[in-house]
Amino acid sequence: MDFFNMKTDKKTIVLGVSPDPKKRAHRVCKKLMEKGHPIVPLGIKEGKVNDIPIITNTNNPEEAHTVVIFLRASRQTAWLSYILASNPRRIIFNPGSENPELVKVAREREIEVLYECTLLMLSSNRY
Repeated sequence: MDFFNMKTDKKTIVLGVSPDPKKRAHRVCKKLMEKGHPIVPLGIKEGKVNDIPIITNTNNPEEAHTVVIFLRASRQTAWLSYILASNPRRIIFNPGSENPELVKVAREREIEVLYECTLLMLSSNRY
């Protein structure tokens, strides 16, 4: 199954993915895939989540239903245009990733903003 190109209404960009399977963003990617949601993993280190390469540049943003953020605000700046160009319906800020500036821009664009733990959302079927 090609999770990267699978069509669903909840294609998800995960920002802050590490190739380390113990990290939360990596685990979220796997859980999203288990639940049938295609992912676009973004990070600063090259590697893979299962067979999907982690994108390490801001070129060619993909449209997505949701952006899930695991990076602290100061590290999000380089990804801001990518996030906004993806035209998400919602952005989920995981603990430690809160960013008032991005929240303001998102709300101006009528993007839903959530402060949640994505792993908990997925495990409780609230995603």
